[in-house]
This record gives sequence, structure tokens and C-alpha cells, in this order.
Amino acid sequence: MLAKRILGLLKRRPRPATSQTAGFTLTELLIVAIISSIIISGLMYLVVELLTADQREASRSETQREMQQALDYISAELREATFVYRGRCLGAGIPANAAAVPPEPGCPGLQAALAGALPANTTPVLAFWKQDPLPNALRERCRTTQVVAGNYPVPCVTGSSYSLVVYSLNTGNPTNLWRGRARITRYVLQEFTQSGTNWSKTAGYVAPSGGAFASWQPASGETLTTNGSNPAVLVDFVDDGQAANALGVPAPACSAGYNLSPENAIYRGGLYACVSNETATSQFRDVSLFIRGNAFGRPSIASDREFTTTLQTRVLGRAVLERNPSSAGP
Repeated sequence: MLAKRILGLLKRRPRPATSQTAGFTLTELLIVAIISSIIISGLMYLVVELLTADQREASRSETQREMQQALDYISAELREATFVYRGRCLGAGIPANAAAVPPEPGCPGLQAALAGALPANTTPVLAFWKQDPLPNALRERCRTTQVVAGNYPVPCVTGSSYSLVVYSLNTGNPTNLWRGRARITRYVLQEFTQSGTNWSKTAGYVAPSGGAFASWQPASGETLTTNGSNPAVLVDFVDDGQAANALGVPAPACSAGYNLSPENAIYRGGLYACVSNETATSQFRDVSLFIRGNAFGRPSIASDREFTTTLQTRVLGRAVLERNPSSAGP
């Protein structure tokens, strides 16, 4: 009986009234969705910007690192130079002037000689001669014939030969074969060329006689040509100077006693050098080398004004040819 009475009381217990306004309306849900979207979009934009900035900085750092590697490579080879061309001697040449103070020995220039050896839209920047040891195959030949094709003699006595090295800035990229604004290339003219097991004199090569490097010209009736990996690419993403020129960046300049290479009033490229004047009294020639990169074309880099800091180094040649110990510098 007691149980029935309790059940009866529970059945008669009033239920709470159901509110007609419980929950969220459609308008409220839309407002919340819009506010949430704005907040999430802002956070996503911030994340994307942070990632882009990080990628942009990584691209700049990578470009600067490659410029430093290129500078170190050129500097190491330049230390072996026997003779370094001045800017105008690398270009159209300089007339001799014995009446000048000091006398101007003059030079015919390498511009015409290099025309067939370098690709279009290429500016020679730095050219020098250095001594290279003979390849082992030619050293072995010194024990027998001592000549190559055409009875051209091998310099077995010295065991070495001179090579002409030319570093240039190439801006020609009509088919978008490579990225970046410009690239540095290295052309080398060696005395001998190998084809399989056969050796011959390289077309156009003439050994500088008596140390007459400034007046050197290719062999009569022969021209220098490009082939395969010559010139070779040293580094990409070098500044081509177009944006620098548009921004009014001053042209490169050298201090007194040095000659700008290349000597071009409108040149603003990211590779240039200051070569000590060969008519100076000091026998120790030195070169100040400058390289400036441009990260345009790398990930997250959309502007061609993304210059890197210009790197600079001074190189003192170690070659001893034509040096006078009595006038040796520091």
C-alpha cells in the first residue's frame, strides 16, 4: 500500500514548464560563425606570413652563402695568377703612350679574342694567366715522343703550361634554362685538349712568349670557341644590376692606383674587381674582388630588388714571375 501511495504522489508531481526561447537562434549561430571565421582567418594569415618570412630569410641566407663560396673559389685561384688584366685590357684595349707618367705600355685587349668563346649577353669581368702542371698523360709522353698531334711540342722541361682563365657575368637566359638574374661562368683556355686518348694543341692557343701577357692574342687564323662545359657555371643568383641601375645605385669605383674591371660606365653587375695598376712601382699586384647576390627566383622571393650584402676580399698574387725581390712590398 505504501508503495502505491508513493507512486501516486510521483505521478501527480508537476513538471517544469518548457521554455519557448531555449537554445540559439539561426541569427546567433551565423554571427558566431562569422566571428569565428574572422579569428581563424587572422590566425591563419599570421601563420602563413611567419612561414613566408622564414622561407624568405632562408632564401636570402642561401644566396649569401653561395656568394661567399664563389668568392672563396675565385680568390683561391686568383692567388695563383701570374698576370691579371686591367679593365680596359680585358675590353677594347689601351693605346701605348711612352710620354705618359708613368709610361703606358698599352694592350690590344681581349674583347675580340673572347667573342667566340663566351655565350651571348656575357660580360668578361676578370681575366688572368696562371701556370698549370702538365696532365699525367702528357708527362708520360715526355718519355717518348715529346709531341702531340701535328708535331706540336710538349713543354717537358718546365713540366707546366700557362692557362688563361676568364670569369664573366652571364645575363642571357632566353629559354629560362636557369633561375636568378645572372650567373658567374668560368672559361679556361689551356694549351692542350684531350679527345679520348689523343691530345692536341687547343685551337687559338699561343704560349705567352717572354712574359708578354698584356699583348697576347690568339694564334693567327684561329679563334677561341666554346665547347661542352667550357665555360662552366660557378654560381647562379648573382645580381645583374638592372634593379640597382633603376634605383640609382652609383657605379662601382676604385681607389687611386687601381683599375675597375670591367671598365664600363653603365655596368652595375654583381661581380666586379679593382686591379692594381700594372705601371705602379710595386711588383706585388693585388686585386679587390666584389660579389653581390640577388635572391630573386628563389622560394618566397618575388622582387628583383632582393639584393644581398656585397662581399669583398683582397687577393695578393703569389706568383713570382717578373717580380723584383728588391722592390718587394709588404
